Amino acid sequence: PGQTFSYNETVGQRTTKKGFLLAGAYENGTTTEAVGGGICQTSTTLFNAAVKADLTIAERSPHSKPVAYVDKGKDAAVDWPGPDLKIRNDTDQPVYIVCYLSSDKRVHVSIYGKKLPNGMYIRVSAETTETISPGKDKVTYNPNLAPGETVVVSTARYGYKAVAYKIYYKADGTVIKRELLARSSYAAAPAVIEVGR
Repeated sequence: PGQTFSYNETVGQRTTKKGFLLAGAYENGTTTEAVGGGICQTSTTLFNAAVKADLTIAERSPHSKPVAYVDKGKDAAVDWPGPDLKIRNDTDQPVYIVCYLSSDKRVHVSIYGKKLPNGMYIRVSAETTETISPGKDKVTYNPNLAPGETVVVSTARYGYKAVAYKIYYKADGTVIKRELLARSSYAAAPAVIEVGR
């Protein structure tokens, strides 16, 4: 009770020595390869489980662009040494976090602690509130390209704003209350194109 769980402090720095592998990751809004890439799938799963367990989210950040495995606004990006995911136990009982990978390669998170009263339960709902245009392509000249040759360095990307809600339900499915959980922004970016003269 009263303790804050830090994802980064618990997992530590992602290194090859610790067994982490190269995989896809986001860096400054672009896709790259990084040691421990994809680890945000576990932090995102933990974030959603913690919300459903009615724990306090002390720190959470969205990705620089949307991820494919969860709705916009429900993700929790982590990196070393930050951003971090921090969860605080504001209940009067200890909490146990149990994580495992099933044979079908799915991450599971179970949180054991004080139950919500009278069969009450929580769901997380998110909606996209704004779509942002990527704007005009960014074209630069590359002297190493043949005249008329074109190379697309990165494709255009729409940006988004999203809002997530924590919704409390009675055991019979009646909504008790709806609380703002988080606001998220995902930046738009124009296409970057190189052309030869």
